[in-house]
Amino acid sequence: MDKASCKILVVDDEKELTNILTDILKREEYSHIDVAFSCIEAENKIRNNFYNLILLDVMLPDGNGFEL
Repeated sequence: MDKASCKILVVDDEKELTNILTDILKREEYSHIDVAFSCIEAENKIRNNFYNLILLDVMLPDGNGFEL
């Protein structure tokens, strides 16, 4: 799969960490990166989009990554 068409979702409640991960992914030439800060927000994005990769925090304010 080519990096330009790969869709990635980063899920973490720490804004600074999501910014770091997004910056790293952009430097690696991934261009379709979405961010969610909670389980509910991630669930909504997953329902409405197809992601090739989801980077998911285990401990979120409204649930955990294992259940999501």
